[in-house]
Parts: sequence; C-alpha cells; structure tokens
Amino acid sequence: MKFLVLRTSSLLLTRACSQADDLYSSFAGLAAMAITFPLPGWVATKVNAIAKERAKKTDARVQEVTESTSPAKLASTVAG
Repeated sequence: MKFLVLRTSSLLLTRACSQADDLYSSFAGLAAMAITFPLPGWVATKVNAIAKERAKKTDARVQEVTESTSPAKLASTVAG
C-alpha cells in the first residue's frame, strides 16, 4: 500500500510539472508570435518598394524604345 501511495504522489507531481512545462511553452509560443507579428508587414513594405522601383525602370525602358522607334514609324508612314 505504501508503494501505491508513493507511486500516486509521484505521478501527480509528474503531471503538475508537465502542466507547468506546457504553460511555459505556451507563453514562449505567444511571445514568439508577438515578436514576429510585425514581420510580414515589414516584408510586404520592402517587396512593394522593390516592385515600384522595378516598375519605374521598366517604364523608362519602354519610353526609350518608344521614342527611338517613333521616327522610324513616321518615316515609313511618310515614305509609304
């Protein structure tokens, strides 16, 4: 009977420690979520800035090509 009482108290102590560990790990998870919460917004801002820069450079290239081909189109229209 004495062994059963010790075994039961040991089991209860193990469960209490396990529940405390679960509690601490849940707090650690919540802390990690709180710390990394702004990260997707920051990444989206950076991606948006890069996309705007690429669009400006692409527009500049398209404008140059359009300006360089316009005289040729005009000459072919006049000569045509």
